[in-house]
Amino acid sequence: MKSQEGWIKLGGWELKMPREEIDWEDDNFGVGYSNSYGKNQFSMKQIIIMHIKKISDLSCQEFTASFWEKRPIKVGDGVSMGEVYHPDKRAAYINAVDFLLDILMYNVIKDKEFEKKFKDLNEEEEKLKTKFEEDGKDEDDWILEKQKLRRKLFGAIVFNLNKTQFFEGRSFGEGPDS
Repeated sequence: MKSQEGWIKLGGWELKMPREEIDWEDDNFGVGYSNSYGKNQFSMKQIIIMHIKKISDLSCQEFTASFWEKRPIKVGDGVSMGEVYHPDKRAAYINAVDFLLDILMYNVIKDKEFEKKFKDLNEEEEKLKTKFEEDGKDEDDWILEKQKLRRKLFGAIVFNLNKTQFFEGRSFGEGPDS
């Protein structure tokens, strides 16, 4: 449902759809987010920086595989055993880096050096996946290898963002428009 020209309303939130080519010099990058109360407005740059922070937070934790934990739960006068699922933090890291790449496609992929690095990492991943399947290795070993590849990809993304001076300039309420 459209509310204003270029905006799509989703629940209480409005999303401004990006132009064909995003102007990366513009602090909002052609994308704006606001709720119906006009609060919590973030530029695309801020969203990217917040996502990088989330990836950093994930990186500061132990990369554990998923598991179920049994815990006693009081039920009336008795005690029952309940299970709590703990998700795979390695897979969460992999997904977070993949999502960062998704939201940066407009900017990062245009760099020829990054494009080559990305292509090389994809080829390496395909070869490793084929080798793992041929050797009959389990999914846990594959996740460890895939995580190593995503760490390389994340490093390449951050290097490219620094190279293109993505972090320079106004952000997080700096400047006259805040």
